Amino acid sequence: MRMSVSLRAAGHLLALSPMVLLVAGVIFGAPWFVFAFFFGVLPMVRMLLPDDLAEPAEIGRISRMQFIFLKSIPLAHALMWALVLPWAMFVVSQLQPAQLACFALSFWVVTSLNLTIAHELLHRPVGWQRIAARLLAGSIGYFQMLEEHRSHHVNVGGRDNGDSPEVDESIFTYAIQADDGPPARRMACGRRQPAASAQTAVRESGRVFQKLSNCRDHHV
Repeated sequence: MRMSVSLRAAGHLLALSPMVLLVAGVIFGAPWFVFAFFFGVLPMVRMLLPDDLAEPAEIGRISRMQFIFLKSIPLAHALMWALVLPWAMFVVSQLQPAQLACFALSFWVVTSLNLTIAHELLHRPVGWQRIAARLLAGSIGYFQMLEEHRSHHVNVGGRDNGDSPEVDESIFTYAIQADDGPPARRMACGRRQPAASAQTAVRESGRVFQKLSNCRDHHV
């Protein structure tokens, strides 16, 4: 199956759906809906749908409007989160214990997806968007995301990197060792040493993103 570039671009709007479904679930008396949808319905849908066999190089064919559209989705997500978070704090005070437990599971799904958006904004060349990334990650308790992500770009893919498990390591083993094992201690000891290189890596990624933006402007 080869999906058109326009259809793939439009599909990125689904990144906003978890927050919409969270609000809709509470309104219609189903605070469990987001959790059930992501862990029950989506896996079955994924097994039924064929893979998209389009070549990665096809991204070079997107129009300027499609490019602007894709760039705006993470910003729209951050804006929606700024509205949903205080709403969720109000909802928590109104729910019964059983409903609250269901809402907590759905809310966990939404907050975990925020890290993907924060990661995208963290690589943007615009300063205020990187600040938005830090606020987005901090709002769900991941205040050290910037620090750990910089070390990730310097020491990626090995035991010395605090946020990359080994290929043959289960997520459960990694979760236990990441905070208490030798990898975390080695990372903590060496975290300050590669700081300059890490900052250079982040700045370089910003320059690459800017060049990509200029290429889109030139070819359109």
